[in-house]
Amino acid sequence: MIIIPNEFNFEQENVLEAFVALAESIQAEEEKIADKIGDYAKAKDWDAVTKESERGQRMKQLEQQVLALKEEYTRISLIDEIGEGNAEPLTAIERTKWELQGDKIRVETETGGTPYSNVIPVSLFKEIANCALYLIEQSEFVKTSEVFKIMSNKIINQSAYKKAPKLPVYVTFKVLAKEGLFKTLENNSRKYELGSSKAKIEDWLNTLG
Repeated sequence: MIIIPNEFNFEQENVLEAFVALAESIQAEEEKIADKIGDYAKAKDWDAVTKESERGQRMKQLEQQVLALKEEYTRISLIDEIGEGNAEPLTAIERTKWELQGDKIRVETETGGTPYSNVIPVSLFKEIANCALYLIEQSEFVKTSEVFKIMSNKIINQSAYKKAPKLPVYVTFKVLAKEGLFKTLENNSRKYELGSSKAKIEDWLNTLG
């Protein structure tokens, strides 16, 4: 079951998701450029290294602009809901609270008005969390998009999030970050690493049932 108080909140999630997807696509392009620079350096093609380095710098600036637009959109959205003239808005994690309700987890994010809620089956929440843990073991960090690629079919088939299948992934990460079990990498809010030991996280997941 998805509980969203008005259409605006659903659209807000879609816009934020689009900003994140664009930033991740640009970052993937940066990684390709970095690989090219390595190849050109091995070949001692210094002109090509310089050219690709300049291209990489422009791409990095573009990524930062997209992330800045995402933050500005968040501020505008919160001003619409909370009112102008307030203190700096809290982060989504700071505005999030959750509770266990039988075999489901209800997660609420405060907006200054009516909070918007998401309800996720505990079984799906744990699968998303364990998928993220596995990916972190492979490369020491994980992105929500990587988890979604693996879990998308299961989310669509086993939950009510058929029209917004990325939401359960975002919500799960918010809860894990809220509990200090995951944390974002410094200067990169799209990558998460462990905020606690894997054993402690697995023990915490087992307490959910």
